[in-house]
Amino acid sequence: MLHEWKADWFRIGKERLSLVSMVLLTILFGLFAYLGKDDSTPAGATAILRGVAPLFAIFFVTPAKIFFGEDFGFRTINQRIIKSRNRLTIFVYKWLASTFLSLFYAAYGILVAGIVRHLLTGQAHYGELTQAFWQLLPFYLVLISLCNLIFNLFDKLYQSYLTYILLAVLFDQLASQLVRLLLKSDILQPYFMFQQLSFGINRTEYWNKSSIAAMLFTLVYFGLGYWIFSKREYK
Repeated sequence: MLHEWKADWFRIGKERLSLVSMVLLTILFGLFAYLGKDDSTPAGATAILRGVAPLFAIFFVTPAKIFFGEDFGFRTINQRIIKSRNRLTIFVYKWLASTFLSLFYAAYGILVAGIVRHLLTGQAHYGELTQAFWQLLPFYLVLISLCNLIFNLFDKLYQSYLTYILLAVLFDQLASQLVRLLLKSDILQPYFMFQQLSFGINRTEYWNKSSIAAMLFTLVYFGLGYWIFSKREYK
C-alpha cells in the first residue's frame, strides 16, 4: 500500500493533476477574502467560508477523479486488483487518499483566505478560520464521500462530473424549496448537507442533528461505495 501511495502522489505531482484546482482555489478564496475586507471582525472571517461554500463543494470532484474515475476510465484499476487481490484494501486506500486530498483543498483554501484577509485588514483571524474548518469537518466528509460514491457508480467521467455538480449546485436549493411548499415547514433543513457548508459554522453544539446525520450518511456512502466496488466486473 505504501508503494501505491508513493506512485499516486508521484503521478499527481508529475502530471500536475491538482494544479488547475489549486490555482482556482487560490483565486476563489482570495477573491472572497478581498470582497469581505470591509468587515474586519471575526464574523467577517467566517462569512468568507459561507460565501464560498456553494462553489467550493465542486472541487471535491478532482480527488475523486484522480483516485477513482481515472482508474475506472483507463482500466488501470485492473492491474491493482490483479496484484493485490484484496478489493477492500484497495478501496479503503483510494477512499482515504481521496478524502485526504479533498480536506487538503479545504485547509489550503482557508489558509489562502486567512493570509489575504490578514494582508488587507491587518487582522489575523486564523484561530476563527481553524475553528470554522473544524465545525465544517462533518459536512466536508459527507460531501467527499458522496462524490467518491458517484465516481464509483459511473464508468464514464462525464457522467460522474455531471451528476455531482448538478447535486452540488441545484439539489439542496430545489429540494428545500419543495419541502417548504409541501410541508410548510423547514423540518428537513438540517439534513440538506450542501447547505450546511454555509449554515454549519453557526451551530452552538458540535454534535447536533445535522452533524450526526452527516456522519451517518458518510458511513452509508462508504458502505454503498464498497459494495459497488466489490461487485464490479473488471475486464
